[in-house]
Amino acid sequence: MRSSVATARPSREWKVSHTDAKGSDDYNMALSDRLAVSVGTWLAARGIKLDRMTTRPRGESEPVAPNTLSDGDDNPEGRQLNRRVEFTILQPKF
Repeated sequence: MRSSVATARPSREWKVSHTDAKGSDDYNMALSDRLAVSVGTWLAARGIKLDRMTTRPRGESEPVAPNTLSDGDDNPEGRQLNRRVEFTILQPKF
C-alpha cells in the first residue's frame, strides 16, 4: 500500500471510514471503531503517518446495498458489500 501518492505528497490527509451491516447499532459502531484502529495500524506499518488519518466509524448507517431481499430474507451479497473500508485522499490546503 505504500504508494507514490503516500510518499510523494506527505501533506495530504487520509480519511478512513468504515461500515458494517449486521448486529445492533452499538455493536456495529464498536466493530467499525476496532476496524479503524486495525486499518490505521496496517497503514502506519507501511509508512503512512497516523496523524495524516482521520477515522469516521459509521456502523451500519451508510449501506451501499440492501441487507435484506425484497421478501425480507437475508441478502449475504448485500451485507458483504456493506462491510467495507473507504479511503478519501484530500488535497492539501494552500
